Amino acid sequence: VNVGERLQAVTKLAFVQQPATAAAGDLALFLDTADDPVVQRILTPRVALTVAEYLAFERDQHVLVILADMTSYCEALREVSAARGETPGRRAYPGYLYSDLASIYERCGRIRGRKGSLTLVPVLTMPAGDITHPIPDLTGYITEGQIVLTPELAGAGVYPPIDVLASLSRLMRKGTGAGRTRADHPAAAAQLLAALARAREARDLADLVGAAALTETDRSYLACASAFTAQLVAQRVDESRTLDDTLARMWCVLSELPRRELTLLPAADIDAHYAGGEAGEHAWVTVTWRNTMGAQHPDEARCELAELAPRELAAANAALGPAAAAYRRALALAVEVAVAETARQKIGDELQATQRRLRGIERHRVPALQDALRTLELQLEELEREERVVTRWARSRMAR
Repeated sequence: VNVGERLQAVTKLAFVQQPATAAAGDLALFLDTADDPVVQRILTPRVALTVAEYLAFERDQHVLVILADMTSYCEALREVSAARGETPGRRAYPGYLYSDLASIYERCGRIRGRKGSLTLVPVLTMPAGDITHPIPDLTGYITEGQIVLTPELAGAGVYPPIDVLASLSRLMRKGTGAGRTRADHPAAAAQLLAALARAREARDLADLVGAAALTETDRSYLACASAFTAQLVAQRVDESRTLDDTLARMWCVLSELPRRELTLLPAADIDAHYAGGEAGEHAWVTVTWRNTMGAQHPDEARCELAELAPRELAAANAALGPAAAAYRRALALAVEVAVAETARQKIGDELQATQRRLRGIERHRVPALQDALRTLELQLEELEREERVVTRWARSRMAR
C-alpha cells in the first residue's frame, strides 16, 4: 500500500515487484500518489486492509500488508482536521491521532476458527529524524516493536541499514528460547546488545582521544561491532538465512570478545559455542601495576585459570611471584632515568592527544553541529506549518 509518494517512486516500486509475485497473482498494489486528493490518501489504507481481511478470513490466506508511508497519511489527516475546524493537538495534529492510528494498526491478527492471518508492517519516515515526533511516538506505543533504519549505515553501503540499539521488540522474550528457537538465543542476544552499547561508547571515546589510546578490551568491542555489521546486519537482497545460520553468525561475532567479557552468558553455552578457543586452552595473568615517581612498573602477578587443580594453580602462582619481584627490582634501578623520560613523554602525549582531539572535533563534532543545525531548520519549518494550521483553525472559529 503506497500512500502519498511521488509518481516516480511508485513506478519504480511497481517495476521491481512485478516479475514473480505479480505474475503469480499474489501481489496487489494500492497506489496513492502525492498529487491525488487528500481524502483519498486517508481512505487508501482502509480500503487495502478491507481487501486483506477478506483474503485472510474469508479465503483462508496468509496476507502481509505493508503500509508506506504513514507519515503522509498523518499529514493528510492533519490537513483534513484543520479544514473541518477541529481543535488541534500536539504539533497541530488532531487529538484523536492515537485512536485513528490504532484503528488501522490493530486490524491485523488472527480470528479463532479461521485458518488465515493478517500481518501488518507500517512504514514511516521520522520528520527531521526526530523519534519523539508524534507519528513515530504514537506508532511505537501501539505496535509491538519497531525497526529503525539509520542514514549513517545506508551511506556506508550497508543493507539493510538497521540501527539495532534503537530498534525494539516487545515479544522477543516470549518467542525465543528452548522449544521455540534455541536455548542459547535470549542470553546471546542480550550479550550482543550489551556489547554493541559498549562499542558505541568506545567509538565516542576514540573520536576524542584516538583509537591508539584505547585499551585492548575497547578495541575488541570495536572489532565486535564491525563484525556484527559485516556478518549479521549486511545481507543481500536475494539472501535467505536460516535461524541456525543467524545464531552461528551471532556466536562468531561474540567470539571477537575475550571470554572474560561474556558475563551475561552461562558457562555451558560459552563452552558449546564460543569460537575464541576451547575451555582449558587459555590462561590469563593479572598484573597489578604501581606508579613510582611517574614510572609505571608491575607490583604483583597472578595466574587465573579455573580449569587448573588447586595444587597446580598454587605452583603457577608460586612461579610467577619471584619473576614479578625480579622484574620490579630491575625497574626500580632505572626509576631516576624513567622519571625524566616519563615527563618528556607525558608532554609529548598531551600534545598528541590535544591534536587528536582537535582532529576529532573537526571530523565529527563540526559535521554533527551542521546536521543539528539542519535538523533545527527542519523543525522550524514543521513549527511554521503547525502555526499555519492553528491560525487557520482560529480564523475559522472566529468566522463562525
